[in-house]
Amino acid sequence: MKKSDQLKQERQALVEQMQALNAGIENRTENKGVYSDEETTQFNDLQKQVEQKEAAIERNLILEAQQANRSFSSGTQLDAQDRDFNKIAKRYSLHKALRSQLQGGRLDGVELELHQEALKQIESRTNSKVTVQGVLVPNTLRAAKQSVTQDSGNYGGNLVYEEFKGLLEALEPKPIVQSLGASYMRGLRGPVSFTTELAGIVATWEGEADTVSPSAQQYGKKSMDAKRLSATVPITVQNIHQSVIDLELQTANAIRQDNKKSIDLAVINGSGIGYVPLGILNLPNVNSVAIGTNGGAPTWAKLVEMITLIEDENAYLNEISYLINPFTKGYLKSTLHTAGDSKYLMSENNSLNGLNVGVSTFVPKDLTKGSGINLSAAIAGDFSQVMIGEWGFSDMVVDYVTRKKDGMIEITNNQYLDVLVAYEEAFTVVKDFDLS
Repeated sequence: MKKSDQLKQERQALVEQMQALNAGIENRTENKGVYSDEETTQFNDLQKQVEQKEAAIERNLILEAQQANRSFSSGTQLDAQDRDFNKIAKRYSLHKALRSQLQGGRLDGVELELHQEALKQIESRTNSKVTVQGVLVPNTLRAAKQSVTQDSGNYGGNLVYEEFKGLLEALEPKPIVQSLGASYMRGLRGPVSFTTELAGIVATWEGEADTVSPSAQQYGKKSMDAKRLSATVPITVQNIHQSVIDLELQTANAIRQDNKKSIDLAVINGSGIGYVPLGILNLPNVNSVAIGTNGGAPTWAKLVEMITLIEDENAYLNEISYLINPFTKGYLKSTLHTAGDSKYLMSENNSLNGLNVGVSTFVPKDLTKGSGINLSAAIAGDFSQVMIGEWGFSDMVVDYVTRKKDGMIEITNNQYLDVLVAYEEAFTVVKDFDLS
């Protein structure tokens, strides 16, 4: 048996453990669907093991292909089996694609084929010719199907060896809104509009010959259009040529994760100024709960009122969740429900008012009101009302001119997105929790 096959079996066993854990939580009677801290840790540990297995499978598939003399070079025709998308994806190298953009470089092989395929998809959706400055990276491949070792046939002798123990990732906010129910709309072409119903026909009780007042449907419109989300990564040319294994994967992952965090920030607290989408905390028609003239402490009554206002609007379709910052979570878990009560505002299983709770540092903790400072915001709502539009591709461009005297290039990624909240009344916000 090939080692990659064995690793795939081990990965499947881990996935089955995750599925069994989730099924047990979803099917139990008490605290159904709510993960405890221990269960969350167990699930995250399994997920980490799955990711490690996937990386090991990727490396072994490459080694097995090399041992079988399955080289892929410029001018080689793909056979029918290799045209399977997943097999092509395993051979894709982000850094090879980026090096092709350097002066004298050439885009060929799998990287050229997938660039051309992405361009065809864009032109078929827009019904027009498209000019791309750099190299197209299909979203389905981005950061998920790449390996530095794919270039070992050409650059293996130049790889610099050192004992690499792993990367200590930066401490940054974790994306949250998609896990709460926000949905993606992918493959968009032009501006997108939605018709909303503002008011409906009204039936009234009348006498036998009385005249009934006329009524009519009233409609509005909400729109999304592509907004550019861009990231630039400066990197030395020497680093490109002497990269350790998985550097390109880490570069692509960093861009992907930063984009996710930028989307989260836009959904939660986007200013709506310039090209920034308008976030929930700044929407004009959301429900609002005020605590006090200068802010005030969270109370059970105010937490319940946040949900009551949404239900009174008939504005939710799916589950309502709270979204708070870590300081608010700490306060709620250490503050009694009422004086003399043994229960805390947030339960031990991290639910609040019987509902799911998301935690993000993008929920502000530095707001002011009257003489109150360092006040925290909070959101409650049906996050399935949040739609994230994506206009189909990422464009990675290598600038080898601007910083050439420094021995540096700049890798710039552009992605096109927008955020829309279908019904603002599906959310309630608080902006003056005083946790002091």
